[in-house]
Amino acid sequence: MINEIIKKNAVKYGIISALFGVFATTFMYVIDINLFVNIGLGFGILGVYLLIGIILLSATKKEMQNKFSYKEAFTTYFLSALIGITISTAFSLLLFNVIDTEAR
Repeated sequence: MINEIIKKNAVKYGIISALFGVFATTFMYVIDINLFVNIGLGFGILGVYLLIGIILLSATKKEMQNKFSYKEAFTTYFLSALIGITISTAFSLLLFNVIDTEAR
């Protein structure tokens, strides 16, 4: 069974990373479609995702009173990333395959 703190934080930060992904995709789409191939912006977005992951693990460790095994840390981050990636990918698929098929 998964600890309730791990579940709560994974879902919370997964939704935060998903919202960031949706925002970043929408921002790049609205401003200029060529931003999707901008390497500097890509690294900046990657940095924000890493920062969200670090904050997630730090907050979870604090709530668990510094008793945080590798398995628990991996599970927390994996669930968060899975939620964030799934929602962001679903939005991108919807945007480019349903809303604006010419942009793909």
